Amino acid sequence: PKGSFRVDYMDLVAALGFGIDIIGDGVKTTNIYFDQNQNREAISCEIEFCQFRDISLIGSLDESSYGGNRTTAGFVGKLPSNYPDIDVTFFNCEIVQWGVFAKIHGRGCIFESCMLGVMTSAMEIVCDDSIVHGESSNLMQANFATMRHYTFRNCRFDNVSRAYAVSGSGFMLDYINSVVFVANDITNMDILIDAPTAVICNSTI
Repeated sequence: PKGSFRVDYMDLVAALGFGIDIIGDGVKTTNIYFDQNQNREAISCEIEFCQFRDISLIGSLDESSYGGNRTTAGFVGKLPSNYPDIDVTFFNCEIVQWGVFAKIHGRGCIFESCMLGVMTSAMEIVCDDSIVHGESSNLMQANFATMRHYTFRNCRFDNVSRAYAVSGSGFMLDYINSVVFVANDITNMDILIDAPTAVICNSTI
């Protein structure tokens, strides 16, 4: 419902199954303030197909502390089975005051019509060779099918140092696919894609 809520952290555990929607009453109407002193990620997701919609996610207890204390990690998507699909969507959300907001261990992260502000990285793609590479017997085809589908569309970036960062290790660094960055408003961004050791394939900017 509408209102402002203090939350220590949010765990979307594997037992919840498949797919969940977290829907607010509107940006700046439903405001979730995360306690930056928890020393862990704010939202841990172990399920596929999660959607956040019409909500403000704020990585500080004090919205006036512009650039001050911020939660280090926001959303961390990693399935306990190391299956590659994460598929999280943030639609019409305000997301402000984070270190790194979305750390994605796998494929599928979409920001659509969001306002992102005051953070180091909006999305960090974490390469992890333990992730299942698909069922194809063709290793190259399986690799190309794994790390893909990372989208920002119709979003506003305000004091976001990096839209994308790539971290981790192993050969998956050579197979970052389908990076899509279209129709966005960029203000005070330093680097669009920070991936000095990675290979970005099939991008649309």
